[in-house]
Amino acid sequence: MSMEVDTPLNGTRGPEDTNDPPGNFLSLVQHKNRLGIAACTTETNTLYIQEIFEDPSTFSGVISAIEHFSPCNIIVSSSADERMVSIIKERTSNITSTSSSVFNANIGRERLGSISHLSSIPAICPLSNIQMLRAVAGLFSVLSTSPQASAYNIANIEPYFPSDTLFVDPFSLRDLQIFKEDRHPSAHGIGPSKEGWSIFSLLNYCSSPLGKAKLQTALQRPLNNVHKINERLATVEALLEPSALDWVDSAKNTIKMVSMESHKLLRKIAALNASVRDWHHLLMMSIAYSKLRELGNACPHQHLEIFRRMKSLRDGATALARDIIATIDFDESTRQDRVVVRGEVDHTLDHLRSQYQNLPALLNDIAKDLSAMYPYPALRCVFFPQSGFHIALRFQDGVPLDAQYSNIGLEYRFHSSSYIYFKSEHMVQLDTELHDIYHDMIDREMVILRQLAAQVANSAQIIHDTCSVSSELDFFLALSEAARQNGLCKPNVVDQPILHIEQGWHPLQ
Repeated sequence: MSMEVDTPLNGTRGPEDTNDPPGNFLSLVQHKNRLGIAACTTETNTLYIQEIFEDPSTFSGVISAIEHFSPCNIIVSSSADERMVSIIKERTSNITSTSSSVFNANIGRERLGSISHLSSIPAICPLSNIQMLRAVAGLFSVLSTSPQASAYNIANIEPYFPSDTLFVDPFSLRDLQIFKEDRHPSAHGIGPSKEGWSIFSLLNYCSSPLGKAKLQTALQRPLNNVHKINERLATVEALLEPSALDWVDSAKNTIKMVSMESHKLLRKIAALNASVRDWHHLLMMSIAYSKLRELGNACPHQHLEIFRRMKSLRDGATALARDIIATIDFDESTRQDRVVVRGEVDHTLDHLRSQYQNLPALLNDIAKDLSAMYPYPALRCVFFPQSGFHIALRFQDGVPLDAQYSNIGLEYRFHSSSYIYFKSEHMVQLDTELHDIYHDMIDREMVILRQLAAQVANSAQIIHDTCSVSSELDFFLALSEAARQNGLCKPNVVDQPILHIEQGWHPLQ
């Protein structure tokens, strides 16, 4: 077995770099909307494990785990989401990044078995939770190489419960019909499933995929903090006011402009493989950011958190939208099915485009001159990207290839069913003078798009904030619409063991 080397992320301090007394270790593994957590403490000699639902737009589960354990070291995979790593670094500099191969679910299961019999693992932490097992493997990989490993005599395994939220296992969510998965209606159930009649489907009036994901997370991790519950109820109540109807309509139209997760979009743009649609998504997000800010300023309920967040959005999105519009020709990009830079943005690019557009006329003139040297019918001069300039002569039916156009001073390159293509000194000279015009043009566009991508990277927080605020606002608008459509009333939630319901009814019956 090879030993993995754990390195502090971006030069930050690792456990082996400090002489501080041993503290809590925390391992985090996130995949899509699942977060695996494993933590150990010296105070209780206990390993805490859990897998919870995570909101990739806020990483609230990550933040909650950090606040709960106050770890001296946080262990993440080298391939961890950049947004998650950034959120961790905002709260601590003690991060250890280790190879993603270390986070192996089978190794995690073996580690748990070495501490306690697998049958004694808490039922609320099933061994089918792959991300949890991966987090356990990562934790022990780093812990085993730490000079402080002897201080961690782990003897117990207990479930971790996030603060301010109630942990509900997937089986309970299904049995309570919070979610219901219907199989495909075909005879054999082949095809993707869909959401059935459930509490989620009753409340799902979301206008965007991000809002829908936020609603799912809220139901998967319900609040157990009275203050936060009442804040949420007050927000829904504010959106139900008759005076808020126009504001709500404007908000819904704005939310529809945000339909893609920020980290996925920014990753594609940074890698320069974003499509025309991706750049259009970014443009819409930039415009939506400014509109959300305007809506925040127009809302009178500034005592509620979501509206404070909207009002506090910084200016700067307008400049980003202006730069995108000034750089990318969306009409031409749609026509060519690739990202095309506008004209008059770069003089070098404009010159290359002019040469490329005039190429057919140039090739016709050259073909006329060559006809005097090579008096063959249908002689053409053609240009192929990467292959360059060629003389094309008609393929002669019934004549062997090696016997066609022999001894005329041309170098054979390739042929098709209709033409044979040759190089001559004149064609080589054109290759040297004009180069590969098409790819020179594309390369120049990539340089300009790389500069625009750098500007986008500097404005990444704007895009993250747009997705986060938009999804949360969409979530509240969905709840308010569900309350309006289904005649739901606002409960009075108190921090006491009281449950009093009058004329209650089950919403699914």
